[in-house]
Amino acid sequence: MTSAVPYDPDDFDNNPFSESSMIISPNVPSMADTLPPNPFGSQEQDHEDEHEEEPVQQGQPQQQQVNTQTPLVAESQVANQQKKQNTSQPPPAQQSQQENGDQQDENLMVFHTYPTEDDMKKFLPERYRAKSFGISMKVMEIEKNDNSSNGFKKPVIKFNANVRGIPGFRKKQYKEIRRTYRELEQFYNYLMYNNIEVFVPALPQIPILYNPGSPEFVFALMNTFDEWFERICSNPILIRNQEFVLFFEQNDFSYTSSKTKPSNNSVIATGIKRKTLKQLQPPYDAAQYLAEYRPMIKQVHVCAGNLLKVLERYIKYVRNSNLKTSEFYTKLSEFSNIEINEDMGKLWLKFNKTLQLFNEIDLVKDLNFNATLTENFQSINDDTYNIKESLTNRHLLMRELINAEEITRKRHATIAKLKTRSIIDPIKIDEAIRALELAANYENELSNQIKRTTYNMIIEGQNYIFK
Repeated sequence: MTSAVPYDPDDFDNNPFSESSMIISPNVPSMADTLPPNPFGSQEQDHEDEHEEEPVQQGQPQQQQVNTQTPLVAESQVANQQKKQNTSQPPPAQQSQQENGDQQDENLMVFHTYPTEDDMKKFLPERYRAKSFGISMKVMEIEKNDNSSNGFKKPVIKFNANVRGIPGFRKKQYKEIRRTYRELEQFYNYLMYNNIEVFVPALPQIPILYNPGSPEFVFALMNTFDEWFERICSNPILIRNQEFVLFFEQNDFSYTSSKTKPSNNSVIATGIKRKTLKQLQPPYDAAQYLAEYRPMIKQVHVCAGNLLKVLERYIKYVRNSNLKTSEFYTKLSEFSNIEINEDMGKLWLKFNKTLQLFNEIDLVKDLNFNATLTENFQSINDDTYNIKESLTNRHLLMRELINAEEITRKRHATIAKLKTRSIIDPIKIDEAIRALELAANYENELSNQIKRTTYNMIIEGQNYIFK
């Protein structure tokens, strides 16, 4: 039997013929190191050394020999030290579990409760430099889309815009821009599909409780679109989209968004796939604020929808009641036919006109109040739906990151297997390294995108509640 270690008689540690039980590992303390100093002096130690050198007799029990070697005090101290070593060093299975737990803790993504200045610089540079640029839009007029009676159902919005500090625009002021409601819908869909980290404000709906073209209708529509433009322009991430250049500079009634639906390779799932993924349990969310925020927003969305249904029924009952009241007043005017005195007959007719006037005034007041409530609750319902879906997109991103991490681990395992082979194929090694680089880059990209999305949603979630 040969040994790979060269024999050196002067070096006992490298002697391949020495017994392994006599070599003490440097990481494991020897019994001599753990023994306390002998309180009985050097004579007792010499006496113990003589006994250690003597062989153990066959008939002598081992326990009796140990009792004759050390005193009870030293034996108790040795036992205590051994207990401490056993408690301080967990078993190998427990050590492996702890190592796996530490690795899992390192892999978990950690978020601050609110983004710090460094987080804003790294992940949200638009918000960090928000004071250096801006866009403002002001609605000037509401026009009919055509000359038909339904022209106000899809009206034309005429507005002015001012641009400050954003490159790509030909001029700083744009006047009398005309966009139809369908073009605004296309612009809104573009913002939704290309800014998954933003809670995009919902596009206002055309009011149906007012007569189309009436002063109340125009006033309500101008106020709602002014508010919508202000909310969009107050978001520094949205106004950095180059789609604003097309939206401002294209000719009237000729705007077409550059992207009308998500791409096929996008993380945002649609249709049946999205419904299926939403049935799965969401992944672990390290951002506690957003983990509690989504159920609350969903509950608000459901409550707003229920209130809208109640308001619709109430408005229907108010109109029916007003109609019955008007019929009752009309029948009262028929008493003028049975009056002998002509003046009394005219009195009944005037009385009917007066009651009808007050009935219409009450109806207008009720409809205005209900219309205001309906617009507010409809806005809350649409906004909370967009927020809920944006948070769902974030869950889809997190699930995609988990898949990317699993693919990266598989690529590492593939390279480890190739290293252990006796014959190494350089072509396969290059392919494996290239695949690992792609997987690692994609994982890093998703990780940064999730952090950007998380921090921006924390900011916008608090702004939506408190503002």
